[in-house]
Amino acid sequence: VSAWTDKVICPGEKALIKTSVKGGTGPFVYQWNPASNDQPNHEVGPLFTNQTFYLTVTDNNGCEGYTSVLVEVYPEHKVTAGSNQPICEGEELKLTATASGDDSGFDFEWTLPDGSKQQIQNLTISNAQANTHSGAYTIRITGKTTGCKADVKIDVKVYPAPQITINGPKDACEGADISLQANLAQGDPNDYEFKWSTPDGKSIDGQNLPLPKIQLNQAGKYTVTVTLKGSATCQATASHDLKVHPSPRVSLATDKTLPICRNDDVKVTATFTDE
Repeated sequence: VSAWTDKVICPGEKALIKTSVKGGTGPFVYQWNPASNDQPNHEVGPLFTNQTFYLTVTDNNGCEGYTSVLVEVYPEHKVTAGSNQPICEGEELKLTATASGDDSGFDFEWTLPDGSKQQIQNLTISNAQANTHSGAYTIRITGKTTGCKADVKIDVKVYPAPQITINGPKDACEGADISLQANLAQGDPNDYEFKWSTPDGKSIDGQNLPLPKIQLNQAGKYTVTVTLKGSATCQATASHDLKVHPSPRVSLATDKTLPICRNDDVKVTATFTDE
């Protein structure tokens, strides 16, 4: 009795074990271990590691023959994918693939969100756009020797390039409660970080900048920088000039020397100054 397979299989595949019997008197009874059927051609799997199968053949006279066969399985092929996320529109998207399991190397094929394919290990897309290049990218590897495949998916989000404006008064009176607000033209503010620089040298985080009881020394240029979280390059700035005017001072004067008598006429004059 002899048994064999035609090829080494990939992990997760099935194998067909073929047999040949010489001598003896039929019909024959086939007993496999591990058992799955009593046929001479024995399909096994799916298999993920090498496995030995044993066969006992009994002829019509009760005579037995024995054999075994090793079904070989290629090592598991593994692929990992990485990217330079997060990125904004207009920046370069870089996708990388690393594979293992075939000493002879691999063929690589990327499937893009629009269904197009590119045969390359590391994929670069210039001037990435949110609507066009966001989505799922799949990298499939094929072993050059084994022909075995593996794939993995990576999700990509291209964020809108930040465009920022500042809302708030350009003039304020000393002592007033005011605030400045940074507004994004598009995108979710939660995806971005906001940092303000004030005329008095302070650095303050937050989309909105409250300025309670503002003082004269707080007049000047306010700058906000918005940065995509996790990115060192996707950012924008905007500036806002604020004037703080002194609160008017009032003084009172009378045309008579105080104190005065009851029922006397007195003239009171109010004088306003900016200082």
